[in-house]
Amino acid sequence: MRRLRPLLALTAILCGSVAAEPDLLLGKAYPIEVTVSQHAALLHWLDSLTGLQNRGATAGKTIVAHRLQFRNVFGEPTPADIEMLRRFVDARKQGIASAPEGAPHALTKLFFEASSTEQALAELPSWLGDGARNDLRDAVQYFKPRYARVWSDGLVVRRFIERSRGYPQRRALQRFLVRLAEFYGVSPRPSPAPTLVLAPVLDGHGTHAQAIGRHLLIEVRPREGLVDEIPPIVHENAHFLFARIPAERLQRLYERAAAAGPAGAEAWQLMLEALPTAVAQGVASSRFRDERFSLEAPWYHLEDVDDYAKTLYPLVRKTLDGDGKLDEAFIEAAVGLHRRD
Repeated sequence: MRRLRPLLALTAILCGSVAAEPDLLLGKAYPIEVTVSQHAALLHWLDSLTGLQNRGATAGKTIVAHRLQFRNVFGEPTPADIEMLRRFVDARKQGIASAPEGAPHALTKLFFEASSTEQALAELPSWLGDGARNDLRDAVQYFKPRYARVWSDGLVVRRFIERSRGYPQRRALQRFLVRLAEFYGVSPRPSPAPTLVLAPVLDGHGTHAQAIGRHLLIEVRPREGLVDEIPPIVHENAHFLFARIPAERLQRLYERAAAAGPAGAEAWQLMLEALPTAVAQGVASSRFRDERFSLEAPWYHLEDVDDYAKTLYPLVRKTLDGDGKLDEAFIEAAVGLHRRD
C-alpha cells in the first residue's frame, strides 16, 4: 500500500481532484504566490505603450522604456498599429468608466486572474458594451503575436524567479513580512494570498510596481534576482496589508490624524504612500540591501512623499525593531513629525 500512495497521489492530481500547490516566492509563513502570465504582462505592455496610468490602468514611470523597446524591436508604429492602439485605449477607458462602483480595476483583475488570453477575452463582462468588447478583443489579438517576441517565453521573468530561489536571506525576508503584517495588525497568511504579477522591462528605466487588490504588479529587468526587487515587493505588500485593516480601525486611525487639523489630514494623505516607502525603500532596503541603501538617493518619484518617508524612517524602523503597531499612538507621532517638518 505504501508503494501505491505516490502513484495514487499523482493520479489524483492528474485527474484534477487535488489542487496543485501554488508556487510561493518565499514560504508558507508569508505566502506570496508567483505567476508567469504572458497575457497579464501583455495587458500591462499595452497600457504602457498607450500611456494609460492612474485610476483603473497599470502604466507608470516606465512608459518610455516600453515605447523604446517597441521601436527597437518592431520599428515605428504603422497606421494599423496606431489604429489598434486607439481602439485599445477607447475600450480600456470605457471599461474603467462603466465598471461597477468602486471597482475601476475590474478589467485588469480579469486579465490577471485568467489562465490564458483566450479565457480573459471570452469572459469580458457585458457591462463593457459590445463595441468596447470587440475593440479590446481585436487589439489584444492583434498585438499578442508581437508581444510574444518581447515576452520570449517569459525568459526574464522565469530567470528572476529561479535566481530568487537562491537568495540566501529568503527566510529573513519572510520573517520581516510577517512582522510587517503584525505592525498593520492583520494576518500574515491571508486568503486569498498576495500574488506577484511579473512583467519584463528594459534596463536603465527604473521599475514600475502597483498593488491592485491582491495582485502585485512588479516589473523586472534582465539579470535581476530577489535582492534587486525587495523594495518594490515590500512596498506593494505594505499596500496590500494596509488595505486589509478593518474599516472601523482604519476610521479611528484617520480620526486621530484629522484631530490635528489640516496638517493632520495632509499628513494622512501623504502617509498613504510615505509609510510604505519608509517601510520598503527605508527599513527593508537598509536591512537587505545595505550596500545600496542611501538617504540621499530618491526613494519615491514625488518630492513631498519622498521627504515625508525619510522623515518617518527613524520612527518606522524603531517601531518595527520592537513590537509596536500601526495604532493611534503611531499616527500621533507620525503627524507630529510632519508638522515639525
